[in-house]
Amino acid sequence: MDQQKLVDAQFGVAAMDYLRSSTHAQGADLQRLRALADGQRDWRVLDLGCGAGHAGFALAGEVMEVTAYDLSAEMLVVVAAEAQRRKLENVRTQQGVVETLPFADACFDLVVTRFSAHHWADVPRALREVRRVLQPEGRLVVIDVIAPETPLLDTLLQSIEVLRDASHVRDYRCSEWEAMLVRAGFMVSDQQAWKLPCALRAG
Repeated sequence: MDQQKLVDAQFGVAAMDYLRSSTHAQGADLQRLRALADGQRDWRVLDLGCGAGHAGFALAGEVMEVTAYDLSAEMLVVVAAEAQRRKLENVRTQQGVVETLPFADACFDLVVTRFSAHHWADVPRALREVRRVLQPEGRLVVIDVIAPETPLLDTLLQSIEVLRDASHVRDYRCSEWEAMLVRAGFMVSDQQAWKLPCALRAG
């Protein structure tokens, strides 16, 4: 089974669980996203690998439009229904893969991905696509699990992740993220780390 089918099989059947998950539905990172978008009423935002849509929902009240983009059609059905329930009329959904984005060049002001990139088959290719669809002065926010820089601990984490979730590809180290971002044409301006409750973490 290829990576896209693995991801779709893993998350499509659990879409409502991700909507209700306290780990995904709340957090200081969502507050930071709102603060980042405060006053940016003309921004167009891409929520990449949106899952149940929590990042997009956090931003929708601050910006012009949010495109919730995900591989899983079932996830997008949940996002659309929840956006309607919350009366977020500026949230739209689109299905697709992260490595080939069906959007014009320089059409977004902000791209955010939250707890998704460790499932991507080709992160460098996806980052090049993100750079393409972002405005020249646009911003990318990556929120994801990170691996320790120590090789032994890194290997242990990846092993646990694959046993827990067959669609897992890799939790990258901060140093790996910085290198991939720079190669894709980004300048890394800020990093922040925090712990997630292990018993609640999913995805």
